[in-house]
Amino acid sequence: LRWLLYGDACVEIKNNQNEIKFDWQVVPQNDPEGPILTVEATFKNKKPFTDCWCAGEDFAGSVENPNYGKVDKKCTISRFMNRPDDAADLLFCPKCEGGICGEANKKRDEIGSPKPIWLNWNFYTEVEGKLGGEGLALFRQEVEKSFPQTKVEPPVTTCTLSVLNVPVPQFGCSDLDNPEDGYGFGVNVKNLECGFATWFNCVEDLPQLGGSANKLHVADINFNLGRCPTPAPVPTPTPPPTNFPTPKPQEPCVDYDCCKLIDITIDECNDLGGIFCPGDDEN
Repeated sequence: LRWLLYGDACVEIKNNQNEIKFDWQVVPQNDPEGPILTVEATFKNKKPFTDCWCAGEDFAGSVENPNYGKVDKKCTISRFMNRPDDAADLLFCPKCEGGICGEANKKRDEIGSPKPIWLNWNFYTEVEGKLGGEGLALFRQEVEKSFPQTKVEPPVTTCTLSVLNVPVPQFGCSDLDNPEDGYGFGVNVKNLECGFATWFNCVEDLPQLGGSANKLHVADINFNLGRCPTPAPVPTPTPPPTNFPTPKPQEPCVDYDCCKLIDITIDECNDLGGIFCPGDDEN
């Protein structure tokens, strides 16, 4: 079962913390109105391609011009788990599928592929996150259908993400400022666009899948990276008007003869009592 994004989806790239984080909602591809599955994930502990066993000379030949076909077809979990002792500290990566890495290499003159094409890929060895929402029941149903050994009593109703014994999650983009003009050179194992790929299991299923000897994965995530939309400018709020009292109309002072010639208000005229005009001596 494939799942597609529901609504907007953002990827937070924290280079200063060596992390990638996303919090998404997805729905079944065959039922866009179906139950929503939530995906919360933070991938940590970034590593370079030089930490990858399948990118090394002992496996792929030349570091700059590796045998991409061999990486595509023979970089498997079984071979990785039986790697030489002197490669014990290396990681299960990079991952290529469907000839996409070889395609990126052939298009070097067209898209500027580096040597090797995974030169600037980042690999993340740790994950924190989980699946949830109403769609989790459907996800669990599909997992149990494909991997009957995961069907246990009481049923598993959660999914805590695990990247144990799966290809190390990988991310790459030649132009993070404008990903749609950049390339990932096959990093998402689906196309040449900037993107990300991870394979995972649910922690809750690991005992049924073989524990530390597990060689399976129940699901994967692949996506292209796009440019974040420019947020609409926030209008500056208009301050409320200040309520000044409405001035009373000024009426000429006509009640007293001495004030008829003076431009003062009736109140001021009355205050004078009509006895004298301002500036005159009282008499």
